[in-house]
Amino acid sequence: MAIRQGKGAGDRRWAVGVTALFGGFVLFMLVCVGISSLQDYQLVEADYYRKGLGYQDRIDGLNRAHALTTDLEITYLSAVQAVIIDFPPAFAVDSIDGEIILYRPSNARWDQRYQIKPDSNRRQVVEVTKLPAGWWRVKVDWSDGRQRYYYETALVLGE
Repeated sequence: MAIRQGKGAGDRRWAVGVTALFGGFVLFMLVCVGISSLQDYQLVEADYYRKGLGYQDRIDGLNRAHALTTDLEITYLSAVQAVIIDFPPAFAVDSIDGEIILYRPSNARWDQRYQIKPDSNRRQVVEVTKLPAGWWRVKVDWSDGRQRYYYETALVLGE
């Protein structure tokens, strides 16, 4: 004589387990989507495509800057919280024109732009007292009236 077994408690536990696993997965995915939608993401630079088209000009300017007999010097003086930029003596003070960019990779809202206006010693002082401490990239794009030059370096402000 065969014994027939009907649906017992073991079958129900299996169904509840599968339902709980599936429900947990759906809840996990909803939490992940919710958290990722609240993240603040930024492109490296707002107009990166336009800047990418002129990238060869930047490379040429970088090569010209490295070919100079005296390098552009960029230093951070923590005592006065200033970035000092010394242009090479090969340039006449009145011929130097361009832009200095203090670029913060972690937050584009902190990026700063300054017009180059060196003193009689070909030095420009950029005060950084209001900028947050941390890693910055200093980009200097300048011209002597004939050619464009480009130089960049990393600085840690606030130390």
